[in-house]
Amino acid sequence: MYRATRIDFYGVGASQLVAQDAQHKFLRINKMCTAHSDSHLQLTSAVTLTAGDVAVGISNSGETSQIITTMKQARKSGAVTIGITKYGTNSLAECVDIHLTTFSTEADERSAATSSRIAQLNVIDILFRGVAAKNYDVSAAYLRQTRKAVREQYK
Repeated sequence: MYRATRIDFYGVGASQLVAQDAQHKFLRINKMCTAHSDSHLQLTSAVTLTAGDVAVGISNSGETSQIITTMKQARKSGAVTIGITKYGTNSLAECVDIHLTTFSTEADERSAATSSRIAQLNVIDILFRGVAAKNYDVSAAYLRQTRKAVREQYK
């Protein structure tokens, strides 16, 4: 991810919120990335990836058809593919280069993904910190710049 020209984050539903969080974090350290909420745009974006890019598919179940289709296309385009899914065997884990697992329990009658979303956010934070640490001084400078710009505009 550190060397990637572009990083695409893909998710549907609550996992899409995690993808948006990832985009927010990585843009703040000047990593070009997307987190489209529309599955057609996700697929279109995956088609334009190249060997210098990374695609990150996020799906707790690992069975979200839109994400599986998009990740297969990203891999076909030559990008390194990373899947963030629950622990165990699932379709997304089987179609990516790197499978990062989470473990969480969700109630059957839930109003929204809670523990799975928190687990996914934690993985994104770990990835972000790892990428930022590879060139800490530059990352810290970008974080200061973006914080300053927002503070000055929205006092």
